[in-house]
Amino acid sequence: MRRKILSSEQYLQNAIDAIRNYIKESCHIDPASVRDGNQARWKLQEGSAVYWVELFYDEKDKMIFEVSSPILHLPQKNSEQFYKKLLELNSNELTLSRFEINDNVIFLRHARYIEELDDTEIFSAIEEVSKLADEWDNKLQDEFGCELYNLTDCNNKVA
Repeated sequence: MRRKILSSEQYLQNAIDAIRNYIKESCHIDPASVRDGNQARWKLQEGSAVYWVELFYDEKDKMIFEVSSPILHLPQKNSEQFYKKLLELNSNELTLSRFEINDNVIFLRHARYIEELDDTEIFSAIEEVSKLADEWDNKLQDEFGCELYNLTDCNNKVA
């Protein structure tokens, strides 16, 4: 079955509605209480992991849906083994998300164009990032001695 072609505004509103529904149904909180001002951005937490669900335009004016979680700072030693572990996790453990490094911080991230998504895919992406960020922040910290990305760090910067 072919997807119905919608306008950019309809895709945006559908994505916002799906995100709000996820927050209400899965997190059991009011989406307005975790929204970042007027932006299409919500800050949530799963266990020890903080994550953002966000809608924004890329440099080509295409709307992006992104779920990202800053989980750890790079380890001070064993960096080669650490990078290898992240590549293996990206290849073997993750479905649509990936580990990335930005400014010496490890993120778990999922990003797609909203035109490609339906509600189920939005729910799945949020679930994957939130659950895996909460699982792998502690596992990688234990294995490599990384410093967890602090909640106060989250108030200051997100890549």
